[in-house]
Amino acid sequence: MEELKEDLFKAVESIEKDEPQSDDNLKAAKAFYNSKKVSDRIHAYFEVDTDAAYNQFLSKVHSFKISFYWKYAAVGAVAAILLITFFLFYPHYTRQPKSPEVITMLKKKIPVLSDSLPMIRLANGKVIVLSKAGQNLAKAGLNATVGQSSIALNSESDDAPVEMLELVVPCGCQYQISLPDGSMVSLNSGSTLRFPNRFTSARDVYLKGEAYFEVKKDGRPFKVTCPAGAVNVLGTTFNVRAYSSDKASVSLYTGKVRYEDNGRKVELLPGEQIVKSGDRINVKEIYNKQSAAWKDGFIYFTDDSLCDIMDDIARIYDVKVVFQRDVRDVRFTGECKRAESVEDFMKVMELTQEFEYEMHNKTIIIK
Repeated sequence: MEELKEDLFKAVESIEKDEPQSDDNLKAAKAFYNSKKVSDRIHAYFEVDTDAAYNQFLSKVHSFKISFYWKYAAVGAVAAILLITFFLFYPHYTRQPKSPEVITMLKKKIPVLSDSLPMIRLANGKVIVLSKAGQNLAKAGLNATVGQSSIALNSESDDAPVEMLELVVPCGCQYQISLPDGSMVSLNSGSTLRFPNRFTSARDVYLKGEAYFEVKKDGRPFKVTCPAGAVNVLGTTFNVRAYSSDKASVSLYTGKVRYEDNGRKVELLPGEQIVKSGDRINVKEIYNKQSAAWKDGFIYFTDDSLCDIMDDIARIYDVKVVFQRDVRDVRFTGECKRAESVEDFMKVMELTQEFEYEMHNKTIIIK
């Protein structure tokens, strides 16, 4: 155990110095993390409900009563403790009271399908891996709360310098974020979101990948810029899928948005979807659940090519796909739960007898 701990410390120290990581270092760190004593302690730490503990503390403070007539000095001491407690906790909890939706988001646990973890890149280039503990956030000057599979940013004072942050969600993961204005964003696998630590007169964010937005209406415009254009909105719920500049879609569920790309402007109403393919832009009705099903843990595909389906599978399960046989254009319709293993998914697909496959480590070979 001590040897594993020493290897872990060496690995962490080399990471802090931004040195190249050897496989041995990373394997040692992973072995230490997965060791029985450590994993049990970490699990116990993650299970602590900090909100409940704080409420329990408050209940004990408020129920504290002094029996008999103590000296005024004792009463003054209790009053001083209460004042200190008030000034320590009041700014943190009143700067931006968390809505019930954000509290629910922080408690939600999304299954992880790979060893990769989401991370935040700060304005100075420093990267913070978003483990459940999130103990490094305060040290890095990031005022936020980390949940099971999410992070909620607290709004800062108006005079705080505006700095850009970047949330990176690797393949095999999904993650949620509550922005400083209270808007909530669900990010799909292999997506990146850039945003400021606080919004000023406008709310501008930058997306590469796929995300479902629940924008809080506060009078300020909200703009999502992606490789395939931009989406302008005042307050609504919509899904943006734009992993590349030549293929994208925007699906609107509530409110109203305007899509812009190379001088072209298209307004959407609830129930409508923009599909971009190359230079063509089409508006159609949302006729299935596919466009936002991913955030609820489902994989839907309707008359989609095997090439597009396997692109999604590669991101969702953090695997590599190799086509030895050109069946990319064969089309499929189906659905499954994201929590199912990639092996189970591929076995069902193979039953169509359109192709065979082999899987070696994290590589799927289509034959």
